[in-house]
Parts: sequence; C-alpha cells; structure tokens
Amino acid sequence: MPSLLYCEKRPSKLFLAMLSASMVGTMLGGSQVSAQVSTTYKEQQDKQGQLTQYGKPDVTGLWYHINQKQTQLANQELGRLKSAFPQWIVPSDIETALYQLKNPSKPSDVVTNQTVSNQKALNQAASNPGASKTPSKNKVAKDAPLQKFAQKTSAQRLLISVGEFAQLSTLADNLARYDYHMLLGWTALDKSLLSDAQYHFERAEALHETVVQKKGVVDGMRAIVNARIQIALGNSASNANIKDSITKDSITKASITRESAAQLKSMLLGANGQQVSETLLGEAWKHYDAERYHAAYDLFVLLDNHEGVWLSLRGQGENAKSGAYACEKANSQKFLTRCADFLASEQAEYYNNGQFQRSVDAGLALRDIRRLSPDEQALLGWSASKASISLTDENAQIARDAFSAALASQRTAGEASNIDIANALIGLESAEGRAALAEKYPSVAHILQQQDAASAWPRKQFILSYNLEDARAITSQTKDAHTVDAGLTTRSRSGDEGLGNFDVFTSYIGVGGMVDSWQWQVALDYQQLYSGKPASNSWFADGQASDDFAGIAGFEDKGLRAEVTYQQTAFNFYANLEYELFDQPVDAELTGQLSATWFLPEVTLATTLFHLPKTDSLLSQAGTFNSEQTERWGYVIADGISVLAAHSFKPKWAVAGTLMWASLSGDGVADNKYLSLRTDVNYNLAPQISTTLDYWRVGPFFSYLGYDENLSGFTYGHGGYFSPNYMLSIGGYSELLTMEAHRWQFKLSTSLGLSRLAEPSDPRFPLLTANDTSNSLSSLNLPYSRSTGLSGNMMFEGQYRISDKWIVAGYVGKAFAVEYQAFEAGIQIRWRPGKGEGVTSDELMRSSPRLSGFAL
Repeated sequence: MPSLLYCEKRPSKLFLAMLSASMVGTMLGGSQVSAQVSTTYKEQQDKQGQLTQYGKPDVTGLWYHINQKQTQLANQELGRLKSAFPQWIVPSDIETALYQLKNPSKPSDVVTNQTVSNQKALNQAASNPGASKTPSKNKVAKDAPLQKFAQKTSAQRLLISVGEFAQLSTLADNLARYDYHMLLGWTALDKSLLSDAQYHFERAEALHETVVQKKGVVDGMRAIVNARIQIALGNSASNANIKDSITKDSITKASITRESAAQLKSMLLGANGQQVSETLLGEAWKHYDAERYHAAYDLFVLLDNHEGVWLSLRGQGENAKSGAYACEKANSQKFLTRCADFLASEQAEYYNNGQFQRSVDAGLALRDIRRLSPDEQALLGWSASKASISLTDENAQIARDAFSAALASQRTAGEASNIDIANALIGLESAEGRAALAEKYPSVAHILQQQDAASAWPRKQFILSYNLEDARAITSQTKDAHTVDAGLTTRSRSGDEGLGNFDVFTSYIGVGGMVDSWQWQVALDYQQLYSGKPASNSWFADGQASDDFAGIAGFEDKGLRAEVTYQQTAFNFYANLEYELFDQPVDAELTGQLSATWFLPEVTLATTLFHLPKTDSLLSQAGTFNSEQTERWGYVIADGISVLAAHSFKPKWAVAGTLMWASLSGDGVADNKYLSLRTDVNYNLAPQISTTLDYWRVGPFFSYLGYDENLSGFTYGHGGYFSPNYMLSIGGYSELLTMEAHRWQFKLSTSLGLSRLAEPSDPRFPLLTANDTSNSLSSLNLPYSRSTGLSGNMMFEGQYRISDKWIVAGYVGKAFAVEYQAFEAGIQIRWRPGKGEGVTSDELMRSSPRLSGFAL
C-alpha cells in the first residue's frame, strides 16, 4: 500500500486519500499536503505485465500529485515513468493538467478528464464541420454541481447534507459517468453512508473502461469492507470504554463484545471473507503489540489463529489456559513442545502443592508426548508413591516403573546421586522384588547391603554385619579367620544333703572358622562330675543307704561337640551336636539343638527344637548305679520345643513371651512332661543414663513352671531333677549391656521375685504299681512340700581385647530359690589372627545359642 500521512482520525481516510487518485483527474482540487505517493505499492513484475497487456504504465500516483498541486513531486513521478517506459507516449490530458499546474496564474476552466475529452471533440468538429456541432452548453451546465463539488476539499465535502448528496447522486445516475460515481462513492464512504458508497462503486464498476478504473472500484469496495470492520471494532472499543480509559490495565483487559464478534463472524463467512480475515489478523496483531491482550485474544479466536490465541493467553498471564490450549492444539511440533513444557511445569507445581494425583496425571500426559527426562521420571515416581495407598495399586506400579526408568537412565552418571530414588524404589518392592532390583541396579544393591548391615547390628547379627562390610563390624574384629579358644567352666548346685549337691568342672579347647556365611566350631570337652554321697538311711536305688555307701558319687570323662551358625538379612539359624561323656554309667546318646530366629517387621520370633540331657544332678545328667545290684538308671533326656516372641510396641518399650514344653525319659526313669511360661515387659533406660550403654532394660516379669510328676528323688524310677507340681514367680529384672565394638564390654543381669512352689506326695517308686501288694515299697510316697520365698539371680559377663589377636572373657553367676542355691563361673582365652580393635556381644561366653537356647 502507498505510504501516506493520516490526515483524518478515521482509518477510512487512508483509503479515500489513496484511491481517489485513481478515479479523478484535475477535477479534484484540495489543500496541499506534504506526502508523496509512490506507485511501488505494486511489484515491478505486475507493472511489466500491465505494459505488455495494455501498453501504458500505472499513472495513479502521478494524478494524485497533480490533484494535490505537488508540482515538484508530479514532475519527479513523470520522469520516473518515462525512464521506466521509454515507449510510452504521455497522454494529452496529463500534459494539459501539468501545464495548468505549472501556470496557475493563467485563467482556465477546471481541468478534468471530461473537459479534455470535450476539447478533443471540439477540435474534431472544427476539422469536420459536418460531423458534429460544438459541445452543448446545456450538458456542461448540467454537471456543473458535480464539477463544483469535485473542486472542494475533503473536509468541505464532508459538510454536504443528505439532501444535497441525494441530488448529486441523481445527477450522477443521469450522467452515467465513472468519475462522478467514484467521487460520490468515496464521499459517501467518508460520511459513513456505506450503502450509498456501495451503490456508487457498483455503478462505477458498470461504467469502467480501463484496468486502472477497475482497480479504483475494487479499492472502493475493499474500503467499504474495511469500514464495516472498523465500525464493528469501533463499536466494541466504545462499549469497552477504551477511549475513555486512563489505565493500562483496563486497556489490556478490553475485549471484543459478543455483538461485534457475531458481526465479524458473519463477515468472515461472506463473499469478502479473505479480506476480512487479513484485516482482522492485522488488527489482532496491532492489539497484541499494544498489549491489549484480551482484544487480541478475541480476534485470534474468531480467526482460529492458534499461535495468536496462545500468545494472547500468555500475555494475559493465563499460563495454565495457554498450556491447556497448546495441548488441545498439539497437532504440530511447536505446539507439542509447548504442551510438553506446560505439562512439565504442571507436574512440578502440583507436586509442590501436595496435589500428588494431579502431578501423576500431568507426568503421564507428558510421557505420552515425549520421553521423560531422568528428573521428570523421578518426579513422577515421587508423586505416584505419595498418591499410592498400597503396594498393589496402580500408582505403586507407576512409581516402580518411573523410579526404575530414572535409575536406568543415570546408571553411568554415578549411583551416589540416585540414593533417594533407589531407597524409594526399595520401599515399593517385596523382598523378592528387591533381590531382582539389586541384580539390575548397583545403587539398589548397595543400599540394601547398607540397610541390612544397619539392621543387623542392633540385632546382634555381627557375622552378617561383617559379611556386609559394615565398618563397625570390620573394625571391631575379624570374623572369617580361624579361631582357637580354650576355657574352664564350673557350676555347683546345693540342695538336700548328699545326692542333692552337684558339682561340674569342665575344661575345653576348640577351633572354628567361616565358610561363606557359615561359621563353624568344634571342641573337645573334658568334664569332672561329682555328687555327694547319700546320707545314712536316705532313700537311694531300691532302699535306704547305709553308712558304708559304695555306689558311684562322681567320675570324669570326655566329650565332643560341633556347632554352626548362619545369619541372613531377617533370619538366623543355629545347630549343634554333642556326644558327651563317652564312658558314663548309662550309654551316651547323640544330643543337640536346632534353632531359628525370624526378624519380622514388628516382631522377633525364635524357636528351638532340642534333645538334651537334664543337668540337675549326677543321676539326671549321666546316670548312676547301685553298687550292690549293679543296676544302672538315670540319664534323663528332654525332647521339646521352645518359642520366644518379642515386640517393641513403643519407643524404648518392649514386651516378650517365652514358652517351653518337653517330654522327659531316661533309663529306668518314669516318663514326665513339663511346661514353662514367662512373660515380661521392659523399658530401655540406656538413652537417659549414658552413651556407653547399648541397652539397660528393666521391668516386671511373671513365670510358671509345672511338671506332671514329681521325680526329684534318687530311687528307681526317679530322675533326680527338680520337678515341682508348680512354681509361680513374680518380680522384676534388670539387664544392661555396654556398647559394642569397644575394647572391653560387660553384661549384667539380675532378677528378684517372690516364688510359690508345691511338690506333691508322689510315689517313691513310680515304676511300681500301687496294686502290687507283694511289694511293700509300692505304697511309699515322697513327702508333700509347699513353700513360699524369695528367689533371684545375678550374672556378670565380660570380655576384654588384650591385643589384635587375643581376647579374654569370663562370667560369674549366683542363683537362689526356696531350698536351692547355684553358682557358676567360667573363663576363656581366644586367639584369632587379623587386626581387631574391639569386641562384640555375640562372643560373650553365655551368649552362645548352645547355652542361651535361641539363635539370637
């Protein structure tokens, strides 16, 4: 389009100034303005096509400068046209108009295309008198109103009344001239009489003779369309009070009204839809550049311009709406990218706001568009894991997949940065699934190893901790080297005079080591057993002992034992076999234990199966005989099961229960059964007392012990072991252990309670029937006994690392009950190659599952 100065406020002035030049000649006067119109608004190629077809250039710009009395510019344009079109002959009407322009002082009539034509007609009549007469003065007088109107300026023409315009329109219809209809068309357009303007442009179209005239009509028609557009837009702006607004914010939020939108939509669907679309697009971008984003948005929506709609929404600050729009229109790479960027931001924003399910949905939508980055995968995993309510729901699986993908994408980037992700993934998997993950991802394997080591340490699984390369276990002492230990133990039981007393002294030497995760040990024992002689007239064997008792009261013998220990993440296993006292009075048996412990999420459960001798007396542990009859009996074996369950129900608080049941039998001894129960509650004082304590548990306990038969005597059929009908104890206990992995360590256990026991008056010779009247012994019974008193015990254990390879350990304990006392002690020296700086409680002498009864 030509470059013009806006002389009027309304946009239609632009078209009036530009297009009036194409339809009027010298008839259009007007005030001079300093603006040059160049014909470069068409491409040079179009001009060459015109010259070829019509033989002359476009003189619209030249006529414009003539009409605006711009002499210098008119001469420059004429020179340019002559240079561009050397074969072109300047028309006489242009020469006349230029002459009149250069000589304004000479009187002459208004020069128009029509007057030039009239002059040509007069010249032809002079040369051929018979052909025609001079032009009619009536005809000239008839178009005088239009001639006069044409000489007015644009501002003057605007002042014409509706009646005067109607008269001129009638005159133009009668004259049927192209130029007059164009003049009235532009005037009507300038006065916003669009229907009148359209009528005159249509009449001009019917009268046009040249391409230039046709172009003038087209421009007029386009100007009408543009005017209608501007009126619609102007109404919208007026309704939004844009002209009266004084704030930028109100202008920014101004929008197209519903009525205006309907008008514009109708125009888009009309015959001039292409022009309307182009014009509205320009207006939309003008609004956008002026930051009137709401108005721009309305126009872009009307035009279905996706780019404009998206940018306008962004300009309004409606990032969420712009993102949603990008996803709705994601049919191109640009909008796919924008949609992905929006979903990525939504994913993070929802997560930060705690809207985890919406974050999951955004992440999944993003994953449908493109591959997620490692960070986006991780974020999807975190959102899904937090939105999950169980390990089996959909979100849990989404989290597992996302975390796995995040780890897989960063396997070469250093596993240390993935610790949190790996931990989360572990928490979503079952034990079987974790093992599979550990094989796939080194970071998961490393974390599982650390977790197992960390949990094994407080469980006293020091073998497992060492195998898992826990720093504390490795530093404290080597576990996989061969070990040699030697020691002495003693225990004594004081009861009734004579056979009720029992002393055992044991010395041993053992060697052990580790194969894979199995720790083993074998040992050779040497035992000395001694029992006091029965008091004179006391019951023994088949009668009452005399003063010169010659029966067995003690002996010494050897034994072999072997044991293995195995520890895994949530499982301990222990087994031992013993063949003790090869040459004891009653043939020895192979004895032993099988014990297992499970560390469940909230409960520790342990159980032991055992086949062990009762070690209460010489009779029950090894058997004895009557020197007069050489009849051997005794060696009582208990076959049974024990179960332990412990639960930490609150921080520092725990409850535990133990059950033991066994069936007892021996050579020449009546069968028996017993049941033992104990429950206790404890509280850990260590955190409040000292950091050097591993734990200090205190609390109440209750225990029950009951036998079917009282077989505590030393006659035939009895076993010489403590077997009350019942024994109830209630009291309190305390147990403390100092910290692991120090150079020294000790453990102190104490209990004190009130005990109530009853020993029934059972047969003194239980293998004889009461109906056997031939034997006077069948009716003899043990004395009935019932008593109440205090009971308690104290046990002190300790060990000390002398050097890297040598450790010394020992224990001493004392127990008492109603008519019963016991003492025991031991010492051990242990050698193991390798560097060590501390000791662990699993190697306290009495911590062995062989003595404690459980694989703990």
